[in-house]
Amino acid sequence: MADESRAKDAPLSLEQIAQLLPGTGEIMASVGEAWWRCAYAARGGNWELAAYFARRVRGLQRKLAVLRPKYADDLGEFERQLVAPLLSRTRQAVWLLPTPEFRRAAFESRGTTWTIPNKTSDPQRALANLLARDQ
Repeated sequence: MADESRAKDAPLSLEQIAQLLPGTGEIMASVGEAWWRCAYAARGGNWELAAYFARRVRGLQRKLAVLRPKYADDLGEFERQLVAPLLSRTRQAVWLLPTPEFRRAAFESRGTTWTIPNKTSDPQRALANLLARDQ
């Protein structure tokens, strides 16, 4: 019955379809989530799951290249240099670690620099440890 009422609706215009497509920010948020899951799967030694999420990144970025053609060359280069090698050697991993300066800038841009450190007895030390955590 739902199919019958749908058939009576006017077809969507290209503009309406374009409005339904995810934006660059939404796709890149999904890419970030997939990389995060890939990294933790690899850290845990679950190489098949890590490879799955690396393939997910590749798929999302290929969709982004279609939706936003101006990024197609950069995304293709990123895939050739970084993603493809990960998928060809599933028992190896590459870690992208932020510098303390980058982490501080990220916390400051969100306004959360002191959220965690202020919950400790030594906020200065806690912040230093937090910023250097992944080194």
